[in-house]
Amino acid sequence: RHDAGVQWRSVRLRDVRITADRLRLHAPDSFDEVEISGTTARRVVDVELRRYDGERLARRTIAAQTVPAGRAVRLAPHDWTKLARSKVDATGS
Repeated sequence: RHDAGVQWRSVRLRDVRITADRLRLHAPDSFDEVEISGTTARRVVDVELRRYDGERLARRTIAAQTVPAGRAVRLAPHDWTKLARSKVDATGS
């Protein structure tokens, strides 16, 4: 059950293969994007972005997101208020 009036955003990584390679997930305080990075191996993960607006829970899943070895991928929805239908930009660094 969610308390009325409380709003939040979250991210879940799913189908992550457990290896010796580290996988890092970072979200800035603004939580307008998330960054996923690995160290030595290419990784493929499912990313679930979630937003609760005080009344409804919205989800957006990005299936089979590739995270290149030694690089970061940033995921940023265009519109968190319409998360389920919003385009999500994926950029690498």
